[in-house]
Amino acid sequence: TYVLPCTIPMALLLVHWWKDDLGVVRVAAAFPILSFLAFVVLIATNQWRGSMKSDAYMIKSLNIDHSSMQYPYYYWKNISFSGTFYSEGNVELIYLKPKEVKALLEIDQPVYLFVKNKETKEIPDRILKHFTLVDSNNWRSVYVTTPEKD
Repeated sequence: TYVLPCTIPMALLLVHWWKDDLGVVRVAAAFPILSFLAFVVLIATNQWRGSMKSDAYMIKSLNIDHSSMQYPYYYWKNISFSGTFYSEGNVELIYLKPKEVKALLEIDQPVYLFVKNKETKEIPDRILKHFTLVDSNNWRSVYVTTPEKD
């Protein structure tokens, strides 16, 4: 149901009933101002990034030109829509089987691996030791590996 048209008459009724109650008027006046200030503080301090469920900010923080990307981003177990969109389709699903890990480590460029935080503990330490945490939010982490030079 569409409720927006009824909000104006409802607001007028509330003003009529509570016009003598200054406490309600003060709260009604302060709430939008406090909400705006909280929004500005969150944006200015970059605290909102951790609660974003999208991979967009993590992908953008990697500063990679996707048009010249030779290897895709790798997602462990499942690919997110935002990851596919913001990487311009340069994503691939892997399950970190021994052959896949060996192939990833043999790539001569940094390899980016996206893992859900709740699934990070499922990755064996012998595999995770080849990756370094680059960025993280409340839902997902990005790991990178640089090829070892012999």
